[in-house]
Amino acid sequence: MTQPSPNTNQLFKILATGQFGTFLTEDGDNKYVLSMSDGGYEAFTPEELERVCPYTIQIDFMAGGGAHFKVPKDHGLEEGDSVIIGRNFGIVKKLDTRRDNAQTAENLRLIVTQPISTQSPQVVA
Repeated sequence: MTQPSPNTNQLFKILATGQFGTFLTEDGDNKYVLSMSDGGYEAFTPEELERVCPYTIQIDFMAGGGAHFKVPKDHGLEEGDSVIIGRNFGIVKKLDTRRDNAQTAENLRLIVTQPISTQSPQVVA
């Protein structure tokens, strides 16, 4: 199974050097041809590259459906956390989903919960 070609203008980081390049096309050897940020053109295998994209998370909503949202990488959320966005309650399903088309997470709030004892209170005489 071949990996789909990225979109033109997709930014990549070269893992070995830390340099950046913008995807132009795929050559006959299945290498990605990049326009390098410091000038020139180079070709790399997909394994030599890391796609640069915003940090995103997936949230599944209680009312059904879900979406991916851009959040700061140091957001402090964990999978399974309860959140609210506007009027929508949801659960953090996945972290670092690497989605280019993610929405901005305006008014994203973590719902902090506290366990409630199910035992009857003790009566002190």
